[in-house]
Amino acid sequence: MIYIVFLFLVRVIASVVVPLLEKMEDVKSCVPSLFYQESSLMKFVRRKCTLLKSPYKPTLWAMNRHVQTALTLLLPTNEEMNYNRQYLQMGDGGLVALDWVLPIHKFSDKLNAKTPLVIILHGLPSNSFPVSNICDIARTHGYRVVIFRKRGHDGVPLTTPKLQSIGDCTDLRETVKYIRQQYKKAKMAAVAYGSATGLLMSYLGEFGSSADLSAAVNISPSYDLQEQFDTDFRNPYNWLMLQYAKFQLSQHAGALLQTVDCDRAFQSSCLSDFEKTVYAKMYGIHNMDEYWEKNNPLREVDEVAVPLLCINSLDDPICPGSKIPYDLFTTLPNAMLVTTKRGGHCGFFQYLRPESWADQLTIQYIDSVLQFVHLQDGFMRNSRF
Repeated sequence: MIYIVFLFLVRVIASVVVPLLEKMEDVKSCVPSLFYQESSLMKFVRRKCTLLKSPYKPTLWAMNRHVQTALTLLLPTNEEMNYNRQYLQMGDGGLVALDWVLPIHKFSDKLNAKTPLVIILHGLPSNSFPVSNICDIARTHGYRVVIFRKRGHDGVPLTTPKLQSIGDCTDLRETVKYIRQQYKKAKMAAVAYGSATGLLMSYLGEFGSSADLSAAVNISPSYDLQEQFDTDFRNPYNWLMLQYAKFQLSQHAGALLQTVDCDRAFQSSCLSDFEKTVYAKMYGIHNMDEYWEKNNPLREVDEVAVPLLCINSLDDPICPGSKIPYDLFTTLPNAMLVTTKRGGHCGFFQYLRPESWADQLTIQYIDSVLQFVHLQDGFMRNSRF
């Protein structure tokens, strides 16, 4: 009897330990894959970004893609981080907000007119761990940090009967121009997460070399949103995003009654129907083909001129590896795609006590690009004499 119990326990332990060891062995080969067009900038970035040369080792107890994704919502944010909110009035009377992150004490006296600045564009929800974490890392590295808050979101009053569609970068453009007026000598970068990557990609494509950014990073971007919204309606994450969108609409239903059929919007069964009922109607667009021509993030991707890093996990439950346009990064100058086998959506956690590998890589990338730009500027100045 004892022998039988012993054999049973051995089999149970083996069933747990062996798969774990196999995963640990798999982790050893998880060096990120890079896709890019060779250039002097890419050579410089690869040399300076040490995280691109070593394996990404996901948190041992959080290798599952859904766990990685859930941790972005479950991990605590930095309660000691404080912000100063500033409201900006847009040209049409709408309001957006800028949450300026207060610097840590050792840098409070070192910020000046030339201090590089990072603009954070958050996904859903807004006050999650990734937003807090990237702000903390960026300010620790001496950056001035500000979070862009869209009209009607995150406590920003809706002063016009209009919300911002996925690809409408008008508000972001006005915001970047305002920040430039305040900090004329500062280099600026932008970082976007999840659903906000569509806005940043649209902005980079629409304004090209006039985007007034030195670097940009998209973490867990979705590329062809039309395909995602039209075909992935059974994806539970899309369902969750739909419920969140309905919740946001409910906050402003009274102000939008003359513009949107809110009752019909609340009955939408998929994101595509919601976009059609709310945003297409709000922008006076009568069919979805026209809507996506004006809102798909890749509509003007050939015009992107700002150095761009996109970080995707192949096991992303929202944008899996099969949906990534790899060829884009081998033809688009100064754009780099970094993929990992694991990481979920906006997760990329490593170590026993989870820390974001993607956030660390983001700052390494921005550091290296700004250093490259500084060296190029110095070379151009010297070449004049």
